[in-house]
Amino acid sequence: MDELAWVAGCGGAWAACVALAVRARRQARRLRCERLRHREAAVGLAELAAQAVEARAGSARGHAARVRAYCAAAAKSLRLPPAVQADVEMAALLHEVGRLAVPCGILERPGPLRPVELEAARQFAEMGARILAGTPLSPRVCRIVRHQRERFDGQGYPDRLAGADIPLGARILAVADTYDLLVASRHYRPRVSHQTALAEIEAAAGAQFDPVVVDAFARTVDEVNAGLAASSDPALRPAWGHVTRAQRESQVLRDLAAEMGTTLSLDETIQAVFDRLDELVECSAAVVFLEDEQSGYLRARGARGANSAAFLDSRARMGAYVTGRAASRCEVLRASFVEADVMISPTLEPWTPLRSTLAVPLVANGRAVGTLNLYHELPDAFGADAERIAGAIGEIAGRALENARAFQHAQDTARTDPLTGLRNARFLQQCLEQELNRARKNGHNAAVLGIDLDRFKQVNDTFGHDRGDQVLRELGITLQQQLRNYDILVRYAGDEFVVVLPETDRSDAAVVAGRIRAAVERYADSVRRHEPGFPHVGASVGIAVYPEDGQQPADLLARADSEMYAEKRLRRAA
Repeated sequence: MDELAWVAGCGGAWAACVALAVRARRQARRLRCERLRHREAAVGLAELAAQAVEARAGSARGHAARVRAYCAAAAKSLRLPPAVQADVEMAALLHEVGRLAVPCGILERPGPLRPVELEAARQFAEMGARILAGTPLSPRVCRIVRHQRERFDGQGYPDRLAGADIPLGARILAVADTYDLLVASRHYRPRVSHQTALAEIEAAAGAQFDPVVVDAFARTVDEVNAGLAASSDPALRPAWGHVTRAQRESQVLRDLAAEMGTTLSLDETIQAVFDRLDELVECSAAVVFLEDEQSGYLRARGARGANSAAFLDSRARMGAYVTGRAASRCEVLRASFVEADVMISPTLEPWTPLRSTLAVPLVANGRAVGTLNLYHELPDAFGADAERIAGAIGEIAGRALENARAFQHAQDTARTDPLTGLRNARFLQQCLEQELNRARKNGHNAAVLGIDLDRFKQVNDTFGHDRGDQVLRELGITLQQQLRNYDILVRYAGDEFVVVLPETDRSDAAVVAGRIRAAVERYADSVRRHEPGFPHVGASVGIAVYPEDGQQPADLLARADSEMYAEKRLRRAA
């Protein structure tokens, strides 16, 4: 009986042990499944993070996923423990996370980096390790990310580790990352072939890379590439397209904001707005209207695309129709194209019919200073995205355009004679130099007329300086009427004027000089009919012609001045 009891007891104990073992095995299986689910979730999050980093940092699409595949194959070929393989793969997915701490302008610079920029870019590996150190990831992942830019010969960064002191995962990552950077197209250099990339890596074995890792990579890379080609998932392309479009939009807006701070030229500012608009919004035409404070109208100051010649110098009434309401209400408006919205300038060019209008206010200091108008040949062409993007461009451009306009006004004031409203001597030097450069380039003549009013001092002496100022203003208008619309009239000093005549030879310049003399004498005769005793004001005119009389502005001005005084002496003698 005792033996039977003992056997029964042993059997019960054995059964209990078996039951415990089964429960332990089940628990272990559950733990393994739970760890696997956690790992899959972590990998999924890491993949999403990698895609976000690629979009932000301008990396080639799918770079992190490909590097992970190369690392996994090499680690398996080197027979690393499963836990180490998993950490190498995780580090491969997240190896660029530190680029989030590097300014976009450095990451996307097309040319070589300056030393200070290179130093900032090199910090990405160290910054990535710091970012990951605050997560539940294995410390081994952080070490791999930190040392991915070390070299086998000890000349890398950040810690100048060499040989076996570099974590094996980092040595694997260095090879895989370099290969994919070579074979994928980058904004700063073209891609190379698989054979060229592999040859470059093998040539760097023992210096930049661990030779053992290079051998393992070379054995597995073809198989990995075949698998990547077979497993490309087209379902992910739309989602990635949204990411890249959003990133592109952000970058273009940043570029526009940066450009707005580099120029005070109104024309250059408007062209920069058009350039960036072309990259983001499809339209048939774009026009910038700015408020004319004197007339109260919005006037077109720049146009691009269809009907641009007709739109230039066109007007819109503030508060009326689409353009005027967009400005007065400071809100973006979408509508069908209405011909009455804008008063179009007549032109010989054929008109392209337009069907859609998007009017965006250009706001500075809390008020609209104009509008950015987009037009399309199709009806209802502008959606919510176009409205949002154009609105963002308008917010950036409004203040810059107002600053540029204020600067241009200040320049115009500095180059304008306050009495007559004509251009002054400061403007003359610049415009004459430009005109001579144009004449030199095209092989044309250019003429300069030096004009001095005869007996004008008698006006001041007899009728006073206020009357003399009025006469100068009226004669400025009279002289302008004798010229073509592209000729340049300048009040040079006192009662002296200068005229620049583009593409004009000596005989044609003499004809213009004759018209000027006659017009001044007619003016004086008409005044004398109402004001007896008004002096016999006349004009002495000297002529200088490029290139025979001089090839520099100073030479031509001196020759015209000399000829003018010679004529004045003759007129006095007569």
